[in-house]
Amino acid sequence: MKVLDNLRTPSLLQTLQLIAQPTKTLENCAAKYGDIFTMRVMGLKSPPIVFFSHPQAISDCFAIPAKKLDFKKATHVFKPLFGENSIVFKEARSHQQQRQLLLPAFHGDNLKSYGQAICQITEEVTQNWTSGTDICIHSFMSNITLEIILKVVFGITHGARYNTLADITNPEAITQLSYLNAVCQETLRIHPIALICTPRMVKDRVEMMGHEFTSETVLVPCIYLAHRRAETYPEPEQFRPERFLNQKFSPYEYFPFGGGYRGCIGAAFSMYEIKLATAIILSRFELSLTDKRPVHPVRRGITIVPSGGVKMVVTKKAKLKKQTILST
Repeated sequence: MKVLDNLRTPSLLQTLQLIAQPTKTLENCAAKYGDIFTMRVMGLKSPPIVFFSHPQAISDCFAIPAKKLDFKKATHVFKPLFGENSIVFKEARSHQQQRQLLLPAFHGDNLKSYGQAICQITEEVTQNWTSGTDICIHSFMSNITLEIILKVVFGITHGARYNTLADITNPEAITQLSYLNAVCQETLRIHPIALICTPRMVKDRVEMMGHEFTSETVLVPCIYLAHRRAETYPEPEQFRPERFLNQKFSPYEYFPFGGGYRGCIGAAFSMYEIKLATAIILSRFELSLTDKRPVHPVRRGITIVPSGGVKMVVTKKAKLKKQTILST
C-alpha cells in the first residue's frame, strides 16, 4: 500500500514548523501518525518526505542499494552548511572512494593513538577552573572538541604545552569502564546531536514494510524518534544508563551517528572523545546546575544543542591518585 500525506497544512508552514520547533514537531507527528509518517518540509513544492522510526523500517532503508537512491537531490538544501564538495553530496563510487580515504584516520590503531592527546587537551582547557566558578559547559565542551580536531585530525598544535601536562590516566583503561560507556550511550540516546540520518530520494520505486514509495519520495530514518520508542526503550524520557548494561540494542534501534553505508565516519572517534573528556573532567571536578530551569534541545544549524548552553558551577576535587579513576 502507498503511504499518503499525513499532514495537510501547506508545505511552507510545515517547513517553518520543523525549523522552529524540530523536536516538538516530530514528537507530535509520531504521537498522531505512528512510526511512519509523511511530511513536506523542503519549502514550497516540497516532495513527500517520509520519516521512519520503526527498527524494521530503519533496517530496510539502510539496506536499499545506493543505485536506487539519489542522495545529492535529497540533501541539496544542506549545501550552504556543508559546502559544495562535502562527502555528504557524493554519489556511488565517488562517495565510497572518499570514505575509504578518510576512514583509517578514525579507526583502529590510529584512533588509539589519539587517546593521550584527548586527555591532555581536556586537562589544558579546564586547568583554570576553580571552585565556585560559573561556566557554560556547552561552550567549554565545544572548545575541547575544536582543540582535539585541530590537534589529532589536522595536526595543528599550540606549541609544547600539550607535552608538559603530567599525570594523564591510561586512555584505553578509561574507555573500558562499563558504566561510563552506558552513561555516554544513554546521553546520546536521549539527546542525539542530529535528529535524522542522511535523507535519500527514491529514483524509481522501493517497498518497505508493505509500503510503496515512488520516484522523488525522500526517505528519512529518524534518529530522535527511534531512540524514544517506548516499545524499544521503556520510559524513554527517563535517563537510565542501566538499560545499556542489561541489553544490547541493534544498529536499527540505536544509531546516534546514523547507519548503513552512509553512517558517520567519525562515530568511533566521537565516542572515544566523549568518554575520555567526560572521565577526565569528572575525575577532577564536581559540576552542578546553577538553577533548576529545565534544559531543552534547540536547533543550531543542522544539529541539536542544549538551550542556554547549560550553566554550571565548578567544585574542584582533592587531587586523587592516578589509579583512582580506574577502580570504579
